[in-house]
Amino acid sequence: MKYARFGIILLLLVLVPAVTVAQGDCPAPRLEVGGRGQVAPGASNRIRSEPSTSGQQVGQIPAGGVFEVLAGPECAGGFLWWQVNYQGTVGWTVEGSAGEYFVDPVVREATAMPQPTASGDAVCSLPPRLQVGREGKTTSNTPSRLRDNPGTSGRQIGQINPLSPFQIMDGPVCADGIHWWQVQASGTTGWTAEGVDGEYLIELVEILPTPTPAYIGLRGARAIGWSGDGSLLAVGTADGVYVFDTADFTQPPTQVLAGYQVSDLAFDPREAARLAVTQDDGDNYSAQVYNLESGETALALVGERPVMSPNSLAYTADGTRLAFNNGGTLITVDAETGSPDFQLMLKDFSGGQLAYMGALRLTISPDGKWMGVYDGRVLLVPVGGRDRDVMVLDRGTLETSVTALAFSPDSQRFIVGDAVGNLQMWDVTTQQRTSFIRGARSTTSNRVYALAFSPDGKTVVTAEGDPTAVVRVFKVEGLSLVTTFSDGANAENAWGLAFNPEGTRLAVIFDDTVRILDTQDYSQTAELVLQRN
Repeated sequence: MKYARFGIILLLLVLVPAVTVAQGDCPAPRLEVGGRGQVAPGASNRIRSEPSTSGQQVGQIPAGGVFEVLAGPECAGGFLWWQVNYQGTVGWTVEGSAGEYFVDPVVREATAMPQPTASGDAVCSLPPRLQVGREGKTTSNTPSRLRDNPGTSGRQIGQINPLSPFQIMDGPVCADGIHWWQVQASGTTGWTAEGVDGEYLIELVEILPTPTPAYIGLRGARAIGWSGDGSLLAVGTADGVYVFDTADFTQPPTQVLAGYQVSDLAFDPREAARLAVTQDDGDNYSAQVYNLESGETALALVGERPVMSPNSLAYTADGTRLAFNNGGTLITVDAETGSPDFQLMLKDFSGGQLAYMGALRLTISPDGKWMGVYDGRVLLVPVGGRDRDVMVLDRGTLETSVTALAFSPDSQRFIVGDAVGNLQMWDVTTQQRTSFIRGARSTTSNRVYALAFSPDGKTVVTAEGDPTAVVRVFKVEGLSLVTTFSDGANAENAWGLAFNPEGTRLAVIFDDTVRILDTQDYSQTAELVLQRN
């Protein structure tokens, strides 16, 4: 082996490390650390994770590909290995075996090895870098010509637009000192020059991993409500409350009350910054009116660790009164000061024994005169009344738990939904049932999780689930079905819903996603999560 670099043989012996096993097992090394190599014409060279044929293949170098030599050599299994860097892929590749070299050193002062050409008298000095089957693009804002044959004499039949990707079909062919590649660009197939005068005109499009969209939903979303002016939409979740600006749903929401699981919420109809919530931090549960602007508690409705957990609250239409439950005690307060003006503990005298009941669901009529309550019985409670004034609504043949309650905007109707899809409409004045739909536990009749009347009082909407999330819209008169909306098989439960004050939009919680529907035809106009990608 003879080296002439810098004319100092001793220095070369220092720069080229000794082979780690017997030299006779492998060919004499011709590459050097810090230099470059080029794969000989023919097959590609594999790049492996280790200097061994058992190493994992991490890439390959095509014929003509030029690489940087980082470390080596290592002799293993009769092959001479070098650690290389080829276009960002680092690993080990074989220089050769005892009988054959697979790569050649690139001499910095010399031009590349002559290659077969179309005319037989040209040399292509720029090593080819493209690969058949990959995509390429121009290296600058200058278009590249497409010719009908590989060579400067080929007729121009089109061009590659700057930076636009094209498909590499065949090549390379060395003609007139230039490497030519057959490509397909904008529907035209032709030959284009890879580079001239030492400058590359086209290059490979980098292969990037396909990004996996990051989906972050509204975990444990259960409660939803619009502010009185319609400017804000609040969603109660297992991670607090997320408040969306309804003028631009593409903007990320603001998170408040982080660390609390929020089971119910309601905006003060008079002031968008005041939000009433029932909350649980895992150890304690409470109810409060929270000020979104100051980030502080405006009213503490129920202190931590009440006798039973509060789980429902609602404002009257004028926002002067707020109703909520403290376990089995029904309470209304002045919404401005928090001063209680009515309290009633639920009791049951059936069977000759007194039993104290817990309010599982609660709402208040818009005019503030009635509470609708479920404590194992469906009750109409006159606000300001006494035990004997409470009316138990006969549910007839219904024998299942009630899951949702709602009053109409004029306070004259009261609707009840239950765990098997039954709906009952009641006249508040007469306490007579006016409509009844019996559920059938199918994909169009499920567990009712929420009910809401439209602001004009003409329709009532259900949010249902188990087994399939669905929204159903009914005419109030006779509860005749108008239309349905579902997320197909993509969601199991519709947990909550709320109309905006104008009644033009309906927000629905589908699993951990909020969908905004246009009430003109109940088509979806927006989809709200924390992050989609």
